[in-house]
Amino acid sequence: MKTPINYPKNQKQQASLNSKNVLTIEARPTGESFFSHQKLEFHDLKEAQQTGFNSIPSISIENMIIGASEPEYFGDWHPAPFPLLFITLEGIHEVEVYGGEKRALRKGEMLFEAADGKPVHRSTTIGNENTCAVVIEFSRDYKNNLS
Repeated sequence: MKTPINYPKNQKQQASLNSKNVLTIEARPTGESFFSHQKLEFHDLKEAQQTGFNSIPSISIENMIIGASEPEYFGDWHPAPFPLLFITLEGIHEVEVYGGEKRALRKGEMLFEAADGKPVHRSTTIGNENTCAVVIEFSRDYKNNLS
């Protein structure tokens, strides 16, 4: 059973926004994919600021997966199965888009990808250690928080 968190009305009014640029994979109608950056708005809540924690209370999260990839992992061209935020916890996860551009995601780095059904990237584990990541599935209305 989920316990609701109730914030005093004045606390929500005092909450300030800050933006974080998030690496994003986008696809053109032709199927070509490319990297860009989107701004994700984080709400700083008073209690959260005391612990250094930022929350995103206005994005509906459908599911969260924590997983690991072996050092030899290689995932050939594939789409995101749902709108997701990929956060690397350990290791190095390399992502390649069509055209050959690659980005290495290290500990704490994030990648956002919308689900449109087209294979837009492939990925591999770099180095000789496992890659561990959190994958957060957003609801389809996630665009309300990206600018």
